[in-house]
Amino acid sequence: MSLVAVVDPGNEASHRLMERLGMTYIGIEEHYDAPCVVYALHKAATEKTGPEK
Repeated sequence: MSLVAVVDPGNEASHRLMERLGMTYIGIEEHYDAPCVVYALHKAATEKTGPEK
């Protein structure tokens, strides 16, 4: 499972936040008809999600 964020290349505060959250830099891709920096946070499939039952 992954969470992906796209950030404006000029928004340095957002870049720092994504890194502080532990997200990994993926690269620059085209989104919303503009170049965007892409970060991803990966979670192992074996990790539990949601509340304990």
